[in-house]
Amino acid sequence: MPDPLPRTAAILREGVERGLHLGAQLYVSAGGEPVEELAVGESRPGVAVAEDTLMLWMSMGKPITAILIARLVDAGRLDVQQPVAEVIPEFAGGGKQEVTVAHLLTHSGGFRNVGSNWSSEAWDCVIRRISESTMEEEWVPGETAGYHTSSSWFILAEMAKRQLGYEDAARMYRREIFEPLRMTDCWIGMPRHRWIDYGTRVGYMFDTSARKRGSVGEGERGGPDDDTSPTLPHSPSPPLPEARPLNFPNSEAGSTLCRPGGSARGPMRQLGRFYEQILVDRRDLDLAHSRLVEPAPTASAEPGEASAGLEPLAPPSLLSSDTA
Repeated sequence: MPDPLPRTAAILREGVERGLHLGAQLYVSAGGEPVEELAVGESRPGVAVAEDTLMLWMSMGKPITAILIARLVDAGRLDVQQPVAEVIPEFAGGGKQEVTVAHLLTHSGGFRNVGSNWSSEAWDCVIRRISESTMEEEWVPGETAGYHTSSSWFILAEMAKRQLGYEDAARMYRREIFEPLRMTDCWIGMPRHRWIDYGTRVGYMFDTSARKRGSVGEGERGGPDDDTSPTLPHSPSPPLPEARPLNFPNSEAGSTLCRPGGSARGPMRQLGRFYEQILVDRRDLDLAHSRLVEPAPTASAEPGEASAGLEPLAPPSLLSSDTA
């Protein structure tokens, strides 16, 4: 069967051959129907990327939190113009009392450089440190904008956690998003025993930026129709710099700690399922009716945790839109 996206597949494979990346996973669908699913290269030394490899999504995981907040807004349990301090009173410190949910979602809250996706700091300590931080100088919430890599996503998740009654944010994501959508291998902080069970299915991340800064050998620059190709294409090429493994993301802590702004993991086809649910009428993946919401603890709840989930939303999709 011919490759449905031959140019895309060729670019990914060429990137592996040139050392620009070690491996890649691709999933494309249209109208909820798969068009292409591809795995190339290695997920760690000696281990091939497979279609079910758990890839690190990094910032691709941020929309998971955004949709969880959108569901709370749709359910009338949050308002986008609501000050964060109404849900997290301690957040008002440092001049942040007027920062709203909308400001967090639009990277305009003004507390960028606090809290990290890649530290072992306990969740409650991170929330406390962000809440006690001071707004950046000359920052106007809602007008000044700058990328909040991790800080605002911790706070959004903490708001959802408090509104829904969860003790553990990782469990909240599983119960409210991943399990209803049958994203069975997707996590924002997986239990240690699952990390052990997955073994080499958990893909590693590598820094190949040194290779991209002109370190690719002369004989590998350009293509057959590129006028900038060297006049001696068969001259020896210097060895490529080693790809540097990212220690924390590749560690047990990098997989098991819940970091809403960066530690989401799973196969690309299951992340695709999330977007398909938003964009099209997936009757087989109807989040509105895929989970029973019970007010009392259940066997699936963590110890001491109530199953205080969201009320079912109107079908067909996560968002209130007419896609049928």
